[in-house]
Amino acid sequence: MDDGWMHDGWMDRLIDIQKMVQFLSSFWRLNYRKDKKGTDLMSEFRYFKAQTWRIYSSGVRRDASSKATVMSSKQPTFEIVFLRAINQYADMLNKKFLDQANFELQLWNNYFHLAVAFLTQESLQLENFSSAKRAKILNKYGDMRRQIGFEIRDMWYNLGQHKIKFIPEMVGPILEMTLIPETELRKATIPIFFDMMQCEFHSTRSFQRFENEIITKLDHEVEGGRGDEQYKVLFDKILLEHCRKHKYLAKSGETFVKLVVRLMERLLDYRTIMHDENKENRMSCTVNVL
Repeated sequence: MDDGWMHDGWMDRLIDIQKMVQFLSSFWRLNYRKDKKGTDLMSEFRYFKAQTWRIYSSGVRRDASSKATVMSSKQPTFEIVFLRAINQYADMLNKKFLDQANFELQLWNNYFHLAVAFLTQESLQLENFSSAKRAKILNKYGDMRRQIGFEIRDMWYNLGQHKIKFIPEMVGPILEMTLIPETELRKATIPIFFDMMQCEFHSTRSFQRFENEIITKLDHEVEGGRGDEQYKVLFDKILLEHCRKHKYLAKSGETFVKLVVRLMERLLDYRTIMHDENKENRMSCTVNVL
């Protein structure tokens, strides 16, 4: 066997894939076992979730320290197997843990965090690859970020009356997902913010918690290098369209959107100007952000 192949991280990844396949087989039996009591089902499902996260986390840590390109047109990938696992996880949540009597907040919360972590991992960011490599990956696998992102969107809407339990805690992860520079993913997931706004409004007659959280998280994300002009335009356009159609959020919603867009403009300017050697420009931009 080629020593270079062994040392570039693929042997470890194949071990992870083998483990994940074993857990998928167990999970499949669990999902269709009809004679299990609810408590036993819950216990086994939690165990599966914990093992999925452990295997996934170890794989991502190896990716961060490896020089190998994770997505390959020739080698089997951990990401494909894990995508199957997270989809079965979602299927189980919808079937067994969504109704009022059996709803499990922690299991759903873990799903969202696990799925967003998968979507935002460095190895799936196709814009970091050469155009030739990107084309090969898209031709063979498609954009996995879209696949899991659309699934996250659908799972959010499936929550129904339970949505309020995830506000404002899920604002940050959803924001992180929408900032991924993939246009269709952004268009599909930015509307979740409006859904959060109206959900909190129907519960408390305001969306103050959502507003405070997204402003805080946006500051952090843009400072960290995420966000761009296209995102600002889409955020503005999509949320304004939704707010203006809402009987009670038309005015307050528009005020909020304009506030966030202005903040985004200044944060993006600040990020750009910090690389400017002109001290006066940097000072002026800093004042505007403040």
